[in-house]
Amino acid sequence: MTDTLPACPSCASPYTYEMGTLLVCPECAHEWSPTEAAEAEAAAVIKDAHGTPRPTATTW
Repeated sequence: MTDTLPACPSCASPYTYEMGTLLVCPECAHEWSPTEAAEAEAAAVIKDAHGTPRPTATTW
């Protein structure tokens, strides 16, 4: 079974690698934690210009 690592969230490079508990991008030197990235993505809220949360496709 092949585990594919996610692309870099900073520059979208597919050439990421693991270094301990972090993921690293060799092209832009961005380092991130895969658990923190998943939590941040889940907590992301889209807001309009006035700061009001916008409905998503799943909440319509």
